Amino acid sequence: MKKFIGILTVAVLILALGATVARADGGTTSYTVDSTFSSTTTPTPFSAPSDSFTFSFSLPSTCTCGPFGSGFSENALVNYTFGGTSFTNVPATIMYAPSSLDGLFDIMITSGGQTYDWYLTGAQIYSVSGSTATLLNGMFPITPFNPSDGSGSVFYDLSGDYGGLTGGTVTAMTGSVPEPSALLLLLCGCAALVGLSRKVANSNS
Repeated sequence: MKKFIGILTVAVLILALGATVARADGGTTSYTVDSTFSSTTTPTPFSAPSDSFTFSFSLPSTCTCGPFGSGFSENALVNYTFGGTSFTNVPATIMYAPSSLDGLFDIMITSGGQTYDWYLTGAQIYSVSGSTATLLNGMFPITPFNPSDGSGSVFYDLSGDYGGLTGGTVTAMTGSVPEPSALLLLLCGCAALVGLSRKVANSNS
């Protein structure tokens, strides 16, 4: 009898652990952007020469907002740091670009009546199916600014360029959460284990 209970306990454990693996798309893509201002970048409230900077923000992983000939835009609250300065939950517009318009996206922030734009170029980081765009996961290189022809990634405001960006990466990861049925299965597995342990304890007493 104890051998049977032991085998059953192992089976329930496997079932319960398997429940934690079953997952569903959480519908949110989280971004981390890391880059560095060039040494010729003009100091502003959001920039300084040769300073590294980081953005982080999250967006829904799909957007039903076609057509997508010129890309699309989403509003987000971003966290931003550069040098020793940090900003939290800053309203921003994220403007996704297709490959034909240099890819990646712009991060645009308006502050004090001035709009600042981190114009990031590289690969197109979304796919399109009909009228739905789906954000892609992965680590995507940021194309460095090329002073010889003005191509690549730059930081500027609407009155003129402030300086190039020296490269970096955009990291995108779509979150996921456990399926409700998987959570229920896990709870049932735990309850079964508790019951089995009590039976074993009673049989030994």
